[in-house]
Amino acid sequence: MTSDRTEVMRLDDIVPYWRNPRLITEEAVNAVAESIRRYGYQQPVVVDEGKVIIMGHTRYAAMRRMGVTEVEVRVAASLPADKVKRLRVLDNRLHEYTRWDFDALVSELDELDAKLMGGYFPEVVPEELEDIGTGISEPGTADDNIVPDGLVSLVEFVCPSCFSEFQANVTREQVLSGRIEVQRAEA
Repeated sequence: MTSDRTEVMRLDDIVPYWRNPRLITEEAVNAVAESIRRYGYQQPVVVDEGKVIIMGHTRYAAMRRMGVTEVEVRVAASLPADKVKRLRVLDNRLHEYTRWDFDALVSELDELDAKLMGGYFPEVVPEELEDIGTGISEPGTADDNIVPDGLVSLVEFVCPSCFSEFQANVTREQVLSGRIEVQRAEA
């Protein structure tokens, strides 16, 4: 049995999976490229023995956009074809089973650069606070007067029962409280 390994490959030799069911947006590619610029390439693309991507299509696209010619990849040589196919789908889906603990997120963001985090968590860090650059404060503190009450953001949701996706408007207060009740509009 062939063992898994890490090796450096030319980006031009790596092949995106032509039936990748995950749609990769420009926004996602730009965000990943910016993350790689700031923090380095920390999680390698995973490919099969034929150099076809199993996991990491967005990282691959970001690296191409950045003009990178060679990249470290993980070759999952020990996985049979049926498991590779399942892993491609599951890897793109599993993160949807998690949720944010908004109290912990707000606390974590409070210690970080609000402008940077606002780009990744606009539902928690309103634009009004990005300009200040001091982080965000807990609800009920003196800084509440700079955040308009009832600030509404369009947020994407995934139904945990049927996995259908939809959008709804939520307020900053709902996000910070962690209590969001969404009424889906009838189609």
